[in-house]
Amino acid sequence: MIKIKNVELIKTVFETKDLLFDERRKVVFAGRSNVGKSTLINTMLNRKKLAKTSSTPGKTRSINYYLINNKFYFVDLPGYGFAKVPKKEKEKWNNLLKEFFYFEKYVILLSLIIDSRVGITDYDVKMLSTAAYFNLPTLIIANKIDKLKNNMIKEKVEKLEKELEIPVLPFSSKDGRGKRELWNTIENSLQE
Repeated sequence: MIKIKNVELIKTVFETKDLLFDERRKVVFAGRSNVGKSTLINTMLNRKKLAKTSSTPGKTRSINYYLINNKFYFVDLPGYGFAKVPKKEKEKWNNLLKEFFYFEKYVILLSLIIDSRVGITDYDVKMLSTAAYFNLPTLIIANKIDKLKNNMIKEKVEKLEKELEIPVLPFSSKDGRGKRELWNTIENSLQE
């Protein structure tokens, strides 16, 4: 597992003109609002309050670039699919994401986080289409598995892998399940 020596929030981007152009490799985290993206990032980086968390969906409204060990980035994308955000704001987020994927050439892994209890939503399918269009290596992270009975976890993961034909990693920020496996996947991506 990668030893985290330092982590720094380098840039918070609300507008396409401010996107970070840096040739260092990037691990991108995407998912619908309230899926636990920020908590997962904090868990992975052994920090409690680096990525802002909230019980209110839609807290992450920007693209946040976290530089790890001065070598690579975790990129936290805005959560999508939250109904209470004004239409104009949603359009702004969509444009920001489109520009990010269009111009960003150093994504080594797109980690699409889903709620293990909910499964894939239409918004997630759109994100998977975007990943396929840009030919991005993609991993589905089935988050919040601590809220499922153990016998349900395997069943849900196998069903998702069969449906999507891409790897699915069960994960829990609460008890750390999946953390080592996710770091292994990230390390392998960094070495390719």
